[in-house]
Amino acid sequence: MSTRREIMNYIGTAAIGGIVGYYARAKGLLGLKSEVVVRQSTEETPIAETPTEEASTEATPTDEAPTEEPPTEAASGNGSRLVTTGFPRFQYDNRNTGFPPDTRGPQNSPTLRWQFDTDGNNHTTPAIHDGTAYFGGGGGSDNQNNSVYAVDVRDGSEIWRFDSDAAFQSCAAVGDAVYIADNGGQLYALDPASGSAEWSLDIGRASYTASPVVTTNRVYIGDPEAGGIVGVDAETGEQVWELDTQGGVPSSPAVTNNTLYYATETGTVRAVDIVDETRLWEFSADGEVTGAPVVHNGDVYVTTDTGAVHTIAADTGDERWTTNMDQPIRSSPAVDDTSLYVGDGELFESPGKLYSLSTDTGAVEWAFQTESSYGGRQGAIIRSPTVGADGVYFGVDANKVYAVTKEDGTELWRFDTSVVLSSPAIHEEVLYTGTDNNEVLALE
Repeated sequence: MSTRREIMNYIGTAAIGGIVGYYARAKGLLGLKSEVVVRQSTEETPIAETPTEEASTEATPTDEAPTEEPPTEAASGNGSRLVTTGFPRFQYDNRNTGFPPDTRGPQNSPTLRWQFDTDGNNHTTPAIHDGTAYFGGGGGSDNQNNSVYAVDVRDGSEIWRFDSDAAFQSCAAVGDAVYIADNGGQLYALDPASGSAEWSLDIGRASYTASPVVTTNRVYIGDPEAGGIVGVDAETGEQVWELDTQGGVPSSPAVTNNTLYYATETGTVRAVDIVDETRLWEFSADGEVTGAPVVHNGDVYVTTDTGAVHTIAADTGDERWTTNMDQPIRSSPAVDDTSLYVGDGELFESPGKLYSLSTDTGAVEWAFQTESSYGGRQGAIIRSPTVGADGVYFGVDANKVYAVTKEDGTELWRFDTSVVLSSPAIHEEVLYTGTDNNEVLALE
């Protein structure tokens, strides 16, 4: 059985809100099911729909102290300084949906617009805003690439780079600043135009691997090793909030309507009121939660290393349905208004499938089988898919990036790369992804 620590040894803890390692030499399957099984609760609680990300195109600054005016999704669409155009962070928004509405990736067989050398395997999701892609070096040789880059999306030319004393393996989040944490425990706010540090804060000694969550007043990030989530004043860099999570938090929390949702490495999912830190509910998943909680239309979706997909009522914590896939799931799902998209597979051990599940019932709508390639690459899906207006985009360990239709999973195109352990970003019919060939690619 591959453990999270074993997985980390290969990927170099370069998680993007999901499992933070790369698990070569896995020894057997992790509690696999022989067939897809749907378990649905006998009662469903109707949930009011949460506000969408499209409600506003401007961030709403505030001068009030975070303790006096806590962040709220309703304040400005995504309730934050996180920008509302482009693809500003891993999984797109503060709810980790992986769904930028009305956005498309490449529509036909793509060509390479540019590639940018990161001097090491890159497993990060670029953040795209205002003509610029922001990303960490991804680890580099021996996980020592200590740079954050800003690159022109038109031609891949470097605009600036920022160097730290430790590697950057988390994903950037773009708001008033570019927020990103390094493996030395420093959280930075970088000027988007120049790359200079507006502030930095020592938040611990962990290898920070998940994208920060940027709300109206604060930046939230969890500690994947010691546990705990901190809230930092987005403008000043002062720590103003801290939560004891009773377990490591390797993935990005989700925040909406003054509620923070997070999962620990022990399989516990919790909802917490940000205002008074009251625990609203707790849910025990079937295995280790391997990705970030995804919140959409009143539900919370989590996936596990035993292949379980859980759907939980966002207001009560009650299970709505659970579907068990054939293999372990190593990343967050993506969701649109009708379907949940989930990838599975064991790295270098077995081919993966991308599934579309009904958000109402958990029933499998279709499944797309990946293909293997040279060098023992099997086609496992280790990073979260991204869903656009009419396609689903994802990379595999078998040296490919795929695009399939949302309607029935028909393949639209594939592009040959090296190993892809990055969740793609899409914007204006261009797809951005990191690879294990020491690069970030832009495909159009």
